[in-house]
Amino acid sequence: MHGRRPIHVVLIAMLLAGAAAGTASASGVGVRILARPAALTGHDRATFGFATTRGAKTFCRLDDRPLRRYTSPVTYDRLRDGRHSFRVTATAGGVSASDAVRFTVDTLPPSRSQAGGGSLTWRRSALTLCGSGARDANGVASYQYRERVGSSSWMAPRGGRCVVVSRTGSTHVQFRAIDAVGNTGAWSLGGNGPVARVDTVAPSAPDLVTDAEPGFCSESPLAFVAVATDVGSGVASYGRRVQVGSGSFGSAIGFGPGVPVADALPGVRTYRVWAVDVAGNVSAFSTITLCID
Repeated sequence: MHGRRPIHVVLIAMLLAGAAAGTASASGVGVRILARPAALTGHDRATFGFATTRGAKTFCRLDDRPLRRYTSPVTYDRLRDGRHSFRVTATAGGVSASDAVRFTVDTLPPSRSQAGGGSLTWRRSALTLCGSGARDANGVASYQYRERVGSSSWMAPRGGRCVVVSRTGSTHVQFRAIDAVGNTGAWSLGGNGPVARVDTVAPSAPDLVTDAEPGFCSESPLAFVAVATDVGSGVASYGRRVQVGSGSFGSAIGFGPGVPVADALPGVRTYRVWAVDVAGNVSAFSTITLCID
């Protein structure tokens, strides 16, 4: 007839059978740590659970603190950052056995990241901005970035050490580092490095504003002003080419915003006028014909 074995006999058998996998035992005395913090933890509070053979007294020690008698579980608060060791010892009948674990506490965030890849000047192509330079005692696991277009609010953070900015406008980008346990560093500082000034859109074809009456010749002098708009870097200058009568168009001549183009010579002249923005994008041209009698 087979009866049920006492629970302490079963525990002894389990402890002794598990000695190779972390259980400490000696002459029938066994102890095993069953609950512990992760090997790398972001919490300064650690709880340990352990099992021993029946009747054994248990003593615990954290780091170099005094050895004290505890029963399972035992909790330690306000642990310093860095490496720690915990040991539990079971004693019965003058025989002792121990089990121990090591772990690291990390509650400190990574250092502030740096940001680079931006531009002081406007560009006609996408820019790649990246975060770098953050340091952490246990290593930087990942980065996040956030974007702000012009003076608008910051967008929600997204994961990634780099971001490609292709939208037209002035986009500010900040980066921060995250360590292995989730501690988050400070956002990178502002400045020109993390600003992407991108303008891939040409200005509008300019409106040519004049007092001359369309289809009629007028007295000298006649003039017009070019007015274009640009959604990105802004209009930097204008260009023009002029055709006298039915001849060919001449060479391009640049002129500034708000500067009127005047003509005093008799005859018919046709102007092709375009706008150029700060990034160098060129608009379609507009045409105006002036007739001076």
